[in-house]
Amino acid sequence: MCFESMRAGIEDYEMLRILALHDKALADEIAGSSMTSFKEVNVDQEAFASAQRRLLEAVSTHTK
Repeated sequence: MCFESMRAGIEDYEMLRILALHDKALADEIAGSSMTSFKEVNVDQEAFASAQRRLLEAVSTHTK
């Protein structure tokens, strides 16, 4: 399960990196909704799920 979580995090990072090539402001906004500071994260699972959905939608529409 730990490796699955690590893989999911790596995939999210890669999608953010790809999105940033096309729309850096949107990538920063999505990342910022989960990472409130360098040491703090938003632990609300609904907010995280929403950020992931936004990321998937943004990557699928901005990178065609």
